[in-house]
Amino acid sequence: MELWHVIDFVIFRIQRAWAETLREKRELYRDTAYEYDRKYAEHVLILVIVMGYSTLAPLILPFGLIYFVFAIASSRYILIFMTHTPFTDGGKLWPLMFKFVLIGLFINQLTLIGV
Repeated sequence: MELWHVIDFVIFRIQRAWAETLREKRELYRDTAYEYDRKYAEHVLILVIVMGYSTLAPLILPFGLIYFVFAIASSRYILIFMTHTPFTDGGKLWPLMFKFVLIGLFINQLTLIGV
């Protein structure tokens, strides 16, 4: 879904049709910033869900693998060709996401134990 950007494409076409001046049309072609916080949180959520349900339903693992293969490919394409990086936070988001993954692993271990 990331690769398609269907909604963004439709909105862009409508805005381009309504743009009257050359300046308004140039504004539409500006680069957009990549939303690291939102995408990172989505990927960690999927990872925790796949890990949590993998003990009860191992069939979810191939679907998780397929999701991450396509997510890596589409994220690389989007980062290289479609967006720009305005700043870097120096890894400040990493400890928080690491804590969430550890909580997910703990819940997974509780599920394995049978609690």
